[in-house]
Amino acid sequence: MAETVRQQGDWLLVCENHGHCTITGVPLPSVMPGYPRALVTIWRENRPGYPLMLAMRLINEDGSHNGTVEGLELGATPMGGSMASLRLDPTIASPHGDVIMPENAEGTIGVLADERPGLLLHGFGAVGAVPQGDLADLLERMDRAQPQVAEPIGPEIEDPPAPEPYRYTLFPRDRVDGPVTHPDFVRLCRRASYSHANGYALDHTTVPTLLVLLSCGGRDYLYTWYPSGNAPPAPLDLPRQRDPRFRRMEASFDPDLGVLTLLDHPIGSRDCGLRHRFGWVDGEGWVLLSRQTMPRCVAILPEDWPVHFMADGWGAG
Repeated sequence: MAETVRQQGDWLLVCENHGHCTITGVPLPSVMPGYPRALVTIWRENRPGYPLMLAMRLINEDGSHNGTVEGLELGATPMGGSMASLRLDPTIASPHGDVIMPENAEGTIGVLADERPGLLLHGFGAVGAVPQGDLADLLERMDRAQPQVAEPIGPEIEDPPAPEPYRYTLFPRDRVDGPVTHPDFVRLCRRASYSHANGYALDHTTVPTLLVLLSCGGRDYLYTWYPSGNAPPAPLDLPRQRDPRFRRMEASFDPDLGVLTLLDHPIGSRDCGLRHRFGWVDGEGWVLLSRQTMPRCVAILPEDWPVHFMADGWGAG
């Protein structure tokens, strides 16, 4: 399945390697400074009869969450025909359960209308800014990218296939007690006002393997090291998509899962870029688990970026 990335105005269509597609829409913070923005997600799994679903979340100027509406079904069949009468009437609440709909706002917070040049999202009254752009074109591209839902088998959603055994099984990894030091690290960070290195034991064999995360001077570096041998630490350069706009790399490691997250973003901004997650699999080494992409800097958290690649079957052992 070919991966797809397409942008129209405030909307971004991303179809990942299994054909599951997501349209993410969010306006820039500058549209209504000081007001929340609507982060709208429309998605559909690439299975027969699966409906279009919509989730709406209010986010602040820094991308933090302000309220959410989940799982609104837009139709049990692929997109087609007029949607002029579709109206969304949920109640938006804060994470604490407080209703945040202003008293002077209409009860309908959103309308999907079949207008020219395409389907647009309107409304929200005084709640906040909404994404703009030609949504119809992206919905048509979603249809073309999802051959399994082109001819639904009926009104009922087909049951998903039974889960298969994990292809990749991940296990917790031990953090090395105390600081991890080596002359190479000292030389690299000699001009940095702050530096530290954390080590994690990846492979418990006769030749232990360490992952070293080195931070100095506001930059992160990755190394593979065999402390029992004579070879110096080797830079770890995992295969991942690159973009010359995203020149700063941040790295973090979750020892409970053995998952390494790499975030490539522009210098001075973390709201666009590429986010890769790798898992250490015994006997195979590093495996790409997922990739997320956000080519447009719109002040949303990396965790909310659409998924562009997802590995087949992986989980914790």
